[in-house]
Amino acid sequence: MTSLIRVDDRDPSIVYSEKHWLQGGVAGVEYNDTTTYPNAARAMATFNFIGTSVSLYGTLTSKSSAVKVQYTIDETVFPMTNYSPYPSNAYQILLFEQWNLSTSSHSFVITILPGSVFDYYLDYLDYTPVESSITTMCPLLSTTTSSIIIPPTVTNSSCPLETGLQPTHKSCDLPYIAVFWSLVAADVLFMLIFMFRKWPRWRTWLISYVDKYFNSRTKIVPFELSESVSVDPTLNGGDRPPSYIAAPYNMAAIQVPAPLFQA
Repeated sequence: MTSLIRVDDRDPSIVYSEKHWLQGGVAGVEYNDTTTYPNAARAMATFNFIGTSVSLYGTLTSKSSAVKVQYTIDETVFPMTNYSPYPSNAYQILLFEQWNLSTSSHSFVITILPGSVFDYYLDYLDYTPVESSITTMCPLLSTTTSSIIIPPTVTNSSCPLETGLQPTHKSCDLPYIAVFWSLVAADVLFMLIFMFRKWPRWRTWLISYVDKYFNSRTKIVPFELSESVSVDPTLNGGDRPPSYIAAPYNMAAIQVPAPLFQA
């Protein structure tokens, strides 16, 4: 199904005759809060498109019955439309439409006739494009004033229209990936600089910790005599008493013979 494309009155694809149109708008009730209205007879507005239908919407007032406007598509001039007056301003009213156009390029012209009042406000256009022309017509549309009313059937398009669909490719994610890895690299670099500046202090602490750890595991505590031992002086021929070493935890004393040679 081909989508309708909406074109705002301020879109540059609508060409207005110079000095014959003014800009207005009412916020909240008119499309994009904007309208364009004539201020002179013979004022013309032209919209070129490739499609099979076109519809014009605008604002009418209590003086709508005095509006004299002529619509032309290509070489076809349509009878002047008589608008009914409204007790108050009526917004986004269908002013003109034409369907079943040929699948080719068309020129839609709006002309204000002499004797007309100027209470005639253009709000926006809707047209049905030919599917193959969506891409070719993209350069003619403003990204801020043109939009597609119904999401198109195509799922991937380079056309800068407000389709409401996400493209199938993920190239738009590349800047975020680059920023993420740049932040990671910056964090790593900061950590390396911090470690380099603090290395002398860390080195001193590490050496102190290692020395303390190994010394606590290899420290030798000297044996101490746990009790006094009485020695019989008659032992060992009476020359000198033997030397005794007491084992820790009050274990049995071990007798060590006296040296054979004296210094």
